[in-house]
Amino acid sequence: MLKGTPLTWWLLTGERRQYVIDKIKKPIMKALTILANRYPEPTKENCMVLNTRKLIDIRDKFFEYEDNPDRDALFRAIWKLFIIEYEHDRYYQYRINWVLEQIMECDWYPRRKRVERCWKEPVEPEVLEEWAETEKVLKAADSQRDRDFGENREKQQECCGLSY
Repeated sequence: MLKGTPLTWWLLTGERRQYVIDKIKKPIMKALTILANRYPEPTKENCMVLNTRKLIDIRDKFFEYEDNPDRDALFRAIWKLFIIEYEHDRYYQYRINWVLEQIMECDWYPRRKRVERCWKEPVEPEVLEEWAETEKVLKAADSQRDRDFGENREKQQECCGLSY
């Protein structure tokens, strides 16, 4: 991978896209699903840590909105493994809590508020106006990123004779 090349571009361009899907993503999805199926389902009844119970509520709400049958097993496996690790291992609890604290303290960009395929979250009309403002901020950040990448790509083409 060339310095300055966006990771997404590298992963999704040309033949690499299918390779990443077939040789990396599918085996990982299968392995996670098999591994998760070896564990019992975490529930509020069998979990004692208060934040684990909150994670269970978040997981349940996530599955109210998630609507992609092709990814259901994967998401269920990820949630199960995540919740089980959080429940039984203080080492991971501490680090996960730290990451969440950092997210809350930093200038984290919110998700794009738009109608998303395979996602059934209801959208209230008054929220759409707030989302439009957020979208303006995110588009400005995207434009700056694209300008930065474009300048870098031109320098790589001039220096190395590369074409994209």
